[in-house]
Amino acid sequence: TSGREAHAMSFPFQNPKGCLFVPDSAEPEAALKRTTHLGIGAHPDDLEFMGWHPILECLDHEENHLTGVITSDGRSSPRSGMYARHTDEQMVQVRLREQQHAAVSGDYAATLSLMYEETGPVMGGKDSQPLIADLMEIVRRTQPRVIFTHNLCDRHPHHIVVVLAVVEALRRLKYVPEQFYGGEAWRSLDWMNPGDRLHFDVSEHQNLTAALMGVYDSQITGGKRYDQATAGRKRANATYSDPFHSDDSSALEYAMDLMPLLKDPELKPEDYATRLVENFLTDVKTRLTSGGHA
Repeated sequence: TSGREAHAMSFPFQNPKGCLFVPDSAEPEAALKRTTHLGIGAHPDDLEFMGWHPILECLDHEENHLTGVITSDGRSSPRSGMYARHTDEQMVQVRLREQQHAAVSGDYAATLSLMYEETGPVMGGKDSQPLIADLMEIVRRTQPRVIFTHNLCDRHPHHIVVVLAVVEALRRLKYVPEQFYGGEAWRSLDWMNPGDRLHFDVSEHQNLTAALMGVYDSQITGGKRYDQATAGRKRANATYSDPFHSDDSSALEYAMDLMPLLKDPELKPEDYATRLVENFLTDVKTRLTSGGHA
């Protein structure tokens, strides 16, 4: 089968509820092989909120193609308005459709929804082995040049489960892409020292990025204005990135470089995150003791 359908049997998911979705007429295996950018998020909508840069890098591009991986089924999202009486199972289906709609609008190569229950052992951090196995198989089949996921200092527990699983999967495979980074979601990265973080200009096509976020009506109408908050954060990043120069962009995306964790397999994620925090602490202390100049 091909086209805008979910392919449940064309990928060896650890979870039988997992599904592969191809937005165009490509065969599933071909869709995965054309992948150059792999986005891995915990929930439906994470990729569209934290990953404007990779989405835009692949937009209408002959060589770049984005495949998205969504690990959870999204059943725990808050709900109000028309979604107030939706059961968890109904929300799962709504959010799956929204993610697939985003894949069509964003011209993704494919999406793989792993559908692990948010209240289950995998997303709860008690047993990440099935998730790691899925991610290893996905990386084997896609061989991406760029991988983006959540950052190590995120506040959401599901996001931490995912980034740790991604790091472990890549280490087991000994796979090192050209770029590997974690985006902003449930904690901004403006606290990081400029030299420690990655900066991406995402000023272009804000009509598209707004449309991709707007797909998630169940979240926005359901009680969380993620669209406004996300756009506001990126616009704030652009304005507050440099106190001495005019704005070079109207939207700036920050990310944490995760490559050091692959270049040094012995480096613990908690130690790397702590190092970044300590760099920030040193900068604060230096400014305070030197009269404001770092």
